[in-house]
Amino acid sequence: MLLAQRGYKVLLLDKATFPSDKLSTHFILSSGVEQLAKWGLLEAVAATGCPPILNFDVYAADAWL
Repeated sequence: MLLAQRGYKVLLLDKATFPSDKLSTHFILSSGVEQLAKWGLLEAVAATGCPPILNFDVYAADAWL
C-alpha cells in the first residue's frame, strides 16, 4: 500500500485455485487500523464503503472474551 501511495504500480498475485477455503474473515485488527492511520491510508480504505466493525465477541474455551 505504501508503494502504491508513492505512485508505483503494484500487482498482487495469489497462486491458489478458486474457489478455495479461507482461513479467516476479511477483518483488520485494531492494531492494523492504527497502522493504516499512521500511514495516511485509513481514509482511503474507509472510502471503499467497507463497513466498520465497532465491537465483536469471541467465545473460546467456554468463555466470552
